[in-house]
Amino acid sequence: EDANGNGVPDNFTPVTVTPSLAPGAAYRFVVVGSVPGTQVGGDIARVRISALSNFDNAQTAFNTDVVTVTGNAVLSVTKGIDQSNGASPSGPRTYTIAYTNSGNAAASALRITDVIPAGMTYVPGSARWSVTGAGTPLTDADSTDAQGVNPNTVRFDYNVATPGAVTAQINNIPSGQSGNITFQVNVNAGLSPQTIDNSARYAYNDGAGNVGPFFTNLAPFTVNQAVSFTFTGQTVASALQGSTVTFTNTLTNNGNGSDVFDIDVNTLTATFPAGWTYQLYQSNGVALLNDTNSNGIPDTGPLAAGASYSVILRVTLPTGATGGPYSVDKVATLSTEYG
Repeated sequence: EDANGNGVPDNFTPVTVTPSLAPGAAYRFVVVGSVPGTQVGGDIARVRISALSNFDNAQTAFNTDVVTVTGNAVLSVTKGIDQSNGASPSGPRTYTIAYTNSGNAAASALRITDVIPAGMTYVPGSARWSVTGAGTPLTDADSTDAQGVNPNTVRFDYNVATPGAVTAQINNIPSGQSGNITFQVNVNAGLSPQTIDNSARYAYNDGAGNVGPFFTNLAPFTVNQAVSFTFTGQTVASALQGSTVTFTNTLTNNGNGSDVFDIDVNTLTATFPAGWTYQLYQSNGVALLNDTNSNGIPDTGPLAAGASYSVILRVTLPTGATGGPYSVDKVATLSTEYG
């Protein structure tokens, strides 16, 4: 399993079945194999991974992974993020692009290009290379300055070699060597709930020629849904005995995604005289407020971010009622079916 999507197994437990997946959800895992010493350059191995729906056995899919044996350099490059979810806005979040040369020769001219995804903003001066250390920032504005000690150097920039992207060019990676490039981003404000997927592109020289470009695994970041709303009532100055009083209550969804809000009337704190009754109506004032999610409480139905909904409360006073003022609390709660 690869829950954080960084291309590295989280454990060594074999995967035979996925957990239940909601519509649009993804399950990430890694296939691991070994190359026998008897194989020679140019040999090809193919592994077919098949999936079968437990709900509908007619639904199947498969993917074929292909490996070509080589005696040259072999680079694996993976991408991860330090936190898989968060609010909008939030940050900084740290992306790590890790590389390993598992081949038999040195690799050279590794070029990594990573476009900053929509909804995120690069943090200037945040890039680091494992070889030069956490205390040495990589320059953002110059794509030609080599940092490190020759031949183990890197050239790094943001928005110079490729618009809107970080670019790292690593000169030399000996056989068996690993390293990483890290940089930070901020999650922008005003984002709706969503998953931001991002991968980096890379190519290199394996000792015999240029190979690639390839893409790393996706490094997903989920923007969480934020709940925020206001619920305002209405004051009616006076009413006749036995009349029905109409109160318009406005609920505004100030969160970043669609929500459903349960509406209840707190009869325990109401100060109306004994014998009063009430009904909750939809915003049209004609139809009763429905229970759209079948949890036993009437609700607004799905209310988009930034939208408002009028809940109509009609109170019928007893015929002998006098005095006042009287009040009743209407309570709006995020539905547990959606929140």
